[in-house]
Amino acid sequence: MNKFFTHKNAFLRQRKISLQDLVGLILKQAADSNQFGLSITSQLYFEKNAPNKQSISEARQKISWEFFKSFYDFIVEKNNDLKQWKSHCVKIVDGTRIRVPRTDSLIKKFGAPVSQVGQNHYPCVSAVILSDAFSSMPLGVSLGEYNSSERGLATSLFAKTSPGDILLLDRGLGGITVSYTHLTLPTNREV
Repeated sequence: MNKFFTHKNAFLRQRKISLQDLVGLILKQAADSNQFGLSITSQLYFEKNAPNKQSISEARQKISWEFFKSFYDFIVEKNNDLKQWKSHCVKIVDGTRIRVPRTDSLIKKFGAPVSQVGQNHYPCVSAVILSDAFSSMPLGVSLGEYNSSERGLATSLFAKTSPGDILLLDRGLGGITVSYTHLTLPTNREV
């Protein structure tokens, strides 16, 4: 667990916000699509004695972004019993671009878009997500630099599919190349 902390002594002492509460708050904010903002979400989550935004921000900076990817992989591994439609798993593949906080590690890993004015302040991540159509649970994610091809990122997710799965591709991901890549995988030749 310590490998995900930006400081070796992070979360050792009891502070205003524990690691468990911080992760719970972040997941609550994501589940609410951040529609209430951090202050209101924090009040709803803690009910009493909610920490202020500065305390939450300082605690959040102590966790590497890689923690959330690892946590996500763990959750998916534990919840792999999916509903089926006519004995087929139905999965959705969709891509997006996400602006992330400006840190040296994120800029190095993903880069920032460049315009005529210069480099944007915030790094940007290209993400393609494989999710279950019935539960909306993400089953896989492929992350790349801001200028990565969504089709290229999508093909790396095909290893997480099984013969007989029905894939619904976003309109930008369709096409013969993507379909051919999926169908030629050794596990999917029977599809």
